[in-house]
Amino acid sequence: MSAKVKWIYLAAFLDLFAVSLIVPSMGAHLKGLGASYFMIGMMTSIYALTQLLSGPGSWSDKIGRQKLFVTIYLIVGCCYPLIGLVNSYYIILLLRATIGVFKHGQQKKDEHRSKSLRQEITEAIRSLADVNWRLFGQVFALKFILDMSAGLYHSNYNLKIQERFGITPKISGYTIAFQSFVGVITGLFVAKINDKLYNSDVDYKKRNMHGYILMVVGYLGIYFASSLRVFLLWTVILKTSHMFLRIILTDMLMRKCPPSQTGSVAGTSNSVSNLARLITPVVAGVFEDTWGTNSANFLAALVASIGIFIALGISRSHPKSQ
Repeated sequence: MSAKVKWIYLAAFLDLFAVSLIVPSMGAHLKGLGASYFMIGMMTSIYALTQLLSGPGSWSDKIGRQKLFVTIYLIVGCCYPLIGLVNSYYIILLLRATIGVFKHGQQKKDEHRSKSLRQEITEAIRSLADVNWRLFGQVFALKFILDMSAGLYHSNYNLKIQERFGITPKISGYTIAFQSFVGVITGLFVAKINDKLYNSDVDYKKRNMHGYILMVVGYLGIYFASSLRVFLLWTVILKTSHMFLRIILTDMLMRKCPPSQTGSVAGTSNSVSNLARLITPVVAGVFEDTWGTNSANFLAALVASIGIFIALGISRSHPKSQ
């Protein structure tokens, strides 16, 4: 690995490290400025929207990848400290949108040719048209349900759990680490669970149905939890089902996918996830402003329950073309 590549990896790591420091505390900062949960949700959605609409493709052709990389990180590096210094919600929203427009530094640098936004949109539309929706529709619907329900749970997570249980940001961080640990452990045992319990489940119907049932139970348990300990107990069920379903849906998608459509199907799957991440923060914000900070967890349970009915209708036929 060359020295330049190492520096790129270091810059990308520092970028992600900065995000991990800023994003968890942003909700509390905005709340202190008088922002509603809807306004806080907009902060996430505006970033996702600007990321979706922007791209550095043609810029790198004009000024070069190295200059573009440096320019991007200079702009983003100026925006991050400004977010913590200014006391205006709308200026922070503008800064967040600016970061979304320019924060493409982690894109691959080994592409032989960059594409314009119009070319990318055209190719995305063609990929969507090439996908066999009759074959993959159920999988994409289940993935959208999973990502949307998870987004509702995670939206403004730190702010909600601190207000609900009266804990410090440090304890809130520990709960996130605990849930991530549960997810990692689950991922290590999914293969063994499939071998022992679902050998005959060739259509993935039982696995999806069981996963979404557990997820609904987890969300409802979290919604009714009376203490932090009870809350964490239910997160074990929730995070176990989350990781289980993510692996199952990916495996299900790849088994259905003909080799000639791998790229378009994977791209469509990512688009489904991005769409869920785009609309979920705003939806969560509306519910939390109207029915309280815990209402998004109940809505997540309702959304996840749709996955049970979709799983019940999974077809046994999932041929894989040559």
